[in-house]
Amino acid sequence: MREPSERQRTLAAEVAKRLVENSLAQGREEAVRKLFSNDQLKQIDEWLKHQSEPIDRPEAIRRLVDIGLKVKGKT
Repeated sequence: MREPSERQRTLAAEVAKRLVENSLAQGREEAVRKLFSNDQLKQIDEWLKHQSEPIDRPEAIRRLVDIGLKVKGKT
C-alpha cells in the first residue's frame, strides 16, 4: 500500500476538522436548548435580526446578558 499524497493528507485533515467543528457546534446547540425555552430562543433570534452587524447566537446571548446586568445595576 502506498503512502497518501500531500493533497490527500490535507483533504483528510480538512474533513476531520469539519467533523470535529460540527460535533462541537451540535454539543453547544444542545446545551443552549437545555438552558433556554423555545420561546426564549425565538426572542433571541428575533433580536439578532435587528442587529447592525452579523453575530451568532452565543454572542447574542452574551450581549443580552450584559444589557440585562447593566440595566439591573441602575435600579
